[in-house]
Amino acid sequence: MTVVRLAYASALLALIVGCAYQAPKTASASASASTSSSYLSPKQFFSFWKARTTQKVGDSDEVLQQVRSDLFKTKRASTIRAQTELAARSSESVQLSDDCYADIECFNASLTITLADKYKADWADSLNYLESYFANVRVEISGADSAVNSADDVEDKLAAFLRRDQTTRKLYGETLNDPTLEQHASLTRDLGFGWIRSQVRSRDLEASEWLLKTSQPLANDDRADLFESAWPIIQHADRRPALQYFAVSTLRTTKFPSSNAKEWAMLVDRVELNLGRPQIYGTQVRCMDGEYRFSPTIDDSAVNERREEIGLERLKVDVSKSLGAC
Repeated sequence: MTVVRLAYASALLALIVGCAYQAPKTASASASASTSSSYLSPKQFFSFWKARTTQKVGDSDEVLQQVRSDLFKTKRASTIRAQTELAARSSESVQLSDDCYADIECFNASLTITLADKYKADWADSLNYLESYFANVRVEISGADSAVNSADDVEDKLAAFLRRDQTTRKLYGETLNDPTLEQHASLTRDLGFGWIRSQVRSRDLEASEWLLKTSQPLANDDRADLFESAWPIIQHADRRPALQYFAVSTLRTTKFPSSNAKEWAMLVDRVELNLGRPQIYGTQVRCMDGEYRFSPTIDDSAVNERREEIGLERLKVDVSKSLGAC
């Protein structure tokens, strides 16, 4: 049941393809805007975003056509910023697919559009319930935020980010697997899943931005030490490809890959997939066309040899076969 719910939430978020606001002119403008909406309660959050993305037509809220037409420009701008960050740390020429990347406002607007297209009924009852449902969650996240904001030096700030990362992911998992929420209408569940996902993503982006800026001026050995300590942040930085690429290139010649084979393989595969290339070690599985399958892998027949080279166990399944329904 846990896997099914996780897949369901992932599938919902995979549908997020729109962006519904005027694209910010600078990355800092986006960051300042995201700070405001990331601290809103579910009711405040979706009221804010529906007002920016929809208009009343009869008894339903319809997404504005201008909002839809802004999607391409907004995602293109976000992608260009991500590619610029990546190019500053890589000699490879990589073309990223258009997406929101580190622009949390793009993600929040897209989430709202997806839900507004799917649910035409009034959201008031569901949001009123979620206000109470997430009350304690908001207290926990707020406490973790305060710890991050009050930390001064690099060591304390990193420790606070790591504690918050653990807190938000615990709360996210508990939300997706809560039988109480499962009993409610799909609108309530999807709004709840969407809100908690936005909370996690916004804080992932804040942590990854801090780590990227903090690591840049360091000597290579000091940077490697920082990346090893900040591993969870890097693992969760899929929307900041420059940081993940920077970490792989920094740690490749250290002892980290041999002493942390599983973590290393997972990150390398995530980097390759995020850059539009096949994975190497077969650590990444995705729900595709209703089935769990390995993400595309370089030379399926030799994947176990590559795994053994870095100390990983051989896969007991064929990477070209389905792993079952999702």
